Amino acid sequence: MSNLRTSISLIAHHIFRWYDINIMLNEHVAEIFSTLSRSSALQLEKATIRLQGCSKRTTLCVGMLLSEFPQLRQLTWFSDILPDPLVNIASRLTSITLSCPIPADDLVRYLSQCDLATHIHITSLDQSPLHNSQSTMVLPKLEQLTLSLGVESGPGPLLRCFRFPNLRYFESENLGCSPAHPDTRAFDDFV
Repeated sequence: MSNLRTSISLIAHHIFRWYDINIMLNEHVAEIFSTLSRSSALQLEKATIRLQGCSKRTTLCVGMLLSEFPQLRQLTWFSDILPDPLVNIASRLTSITLSCPIPADDLVRYLSQCDLATHIHITSLDQSPLHNSQSTMVLPKLEQLTLSLGVESGPGPLLRCFRFPNLRYFESENLGCSPAHPDTRAFDDFV
């Protein structure tokens, strides 16, 4: 355990040089990682974080750490939850990959903040249906959207909430179920 802490401390000593980090964290390593100096990673623009078996508290701490890196623009996040601090930085991210269960209503709220995003890839097995959203939001810079969702209705209800004037690439996949009642009208409106 002390060797691990020493190794992470040695690596963290150079945090001011980091531009890109790709790391897999279990509970213990994530606890150590989340104590890194927040003000030192001023150049970090890209982070790929894979959390395995981490508690909600530890996941929140890692999310808080990432949210305090001022230059972070590209985020890839694999976890059991999407912590609020990552929701709070959605408006400054240009590339977002999320692989975690996200209720459909929360996903709409998250995506509605992604004004600068050019690439979004969402994988969520959460099966909660989207409740009707009355407003249509515009993601003006989005060029690429990939949705891998576990909802029975398919991507239709989600697509109905947004307009993507610069979209060049769209891919959709239903995970674990085929749509019992696909919303084909929403897809027709989208196209």
